[in-house]
Amino acid sequence: MRLSRYGSEVRPLAVLPWLLACTESVDDSAMTDPCAPGEAPSITIGKGELAFESLEADPETELIHGPQGGYHVNLAFEAVHLDPSTQWTFQMTGRFDGEPWAENSRYVTMRCNPSVPALQAWGVFLIAEDDLEPEDLHGRHSTVEVSATDGTGATVSAEAEIDIFDPALE
Repeated sequence: MRLSRYGSEVRPLAVLPWLLACTESVDDSAMTDPCAPGEAPSITIGKGELAFESLEADPETELIHGPQGGYHVNLAFEAVHLDPSTQWTFQMTGRFDGEPWAENSRYVTMRCNPSVPALQAWGVFLIAEDDLEPEDLHGRHSTVEVSATDGTGATVSAEAEIDIFDPALE
C-alpha cells in the first residue's frame, strides 16, 4: 500500500517549522548556579553559630565568652559565584567609630545551601582584641568589614553593621 501525498504520509520537512519553534533561546543568566564559580561574585555578612541569619531584620549580635578567656561574635556569610572547591581566607575587621576592636583572619569553606540558593558559612569567630572586656563591647554599634580571597587571588568584600550585646550584662 502506497501512502498518498496528502494522506497519512509525514514528510520530514513538514515538521521543520514545529521543531524550530521548540528551540527558542533561553536566557542563560537566569539558569546560572549561584553555588558555582561565575561572573560577579558577591558576599554578604550575617550572623549565626549554626546557620546564616541576615542582619537586615536584626543586627543585634551576641558577645560570646570563649573557653580560653577571650570574647567573640559569631559571624556568618552568604555568597554567590565563589568557588566552593577551595578554601577562602577571610580577613575580618570590627570597628567602633573607625577604630578597630577586632582584626583577624580565618580559613573558611563555603557550603552550598540549595534552598536559598547560595554558598554559606557560619560560626566564624570575629575575636575581640585581648585588652577588651565585655563592658567595653556590650551595647556598642560596630561596622564589620570582610575581604575574602581564594587560592587564585580572586577577592570579594562586604561591610555590615552590628549591635553587640552580652546577655550576662543585660
